[in-house]
Amino acid sequence: MEKKKVQRSKMQNGSFPYDHFFDLLSGKWKSCIMIAIDYEKHIHFNAFQKLWGISSKVLYTQLTELENDGLIVREKMNKEDKQTTQYVMTEKGKSVMPILKDIYLWALKDLKDKKMKIDPRSFEYYMPKDKKEKLETEMAQYTDSAESTDITADDKNNGSEENHTTS
Repeated sequence: MEKKKVQRSKMQNGSFPYDHFFDLLSGKWKSCIMIAIDYEKHIHFNAFQKLWGISSKVLYTQLTELENDGLIVREKMNKEDKQTTQYVMTEKGKSVMPILKDIYLWALKDLKDKKMKIDPRSFEYYMPKDKKEKLETEMAQYTDSAESTDITADDKNNGSEENHTTS
């Protein structure tokens, strides 16, 4: 399956670097997959599927695209008379991780600043151990209070009192 590339206009001649970067990592689960592999050093299909509740088809597609783009590699292993498959990061994939870490921290701060509810699974991976406890304590006040006040600016303007959650 070939990914659809972003094209700004018919006159465009080549790719824009930002578009290329986001094309590589577009997809709801790709950043989560990359973060999980970076944290665990490898991940098994079933473990990821169980933790995040992602369908087999979607997970397979996302893993295949990351593999085709050279960010991860699938390794088959024989372990105690069982053949298993795990996914590991390539050097190219490792080079993307500092960027994803910065995006994660920026987004976490933005969610905090906007007092939006943060999915608790956000803390499963990718928190430096020395900062995790401090950040979780700071974030607790926002995740707890956000449950009752989690209304977007558009909802306030429309008079809606419906709570919103992030996925």
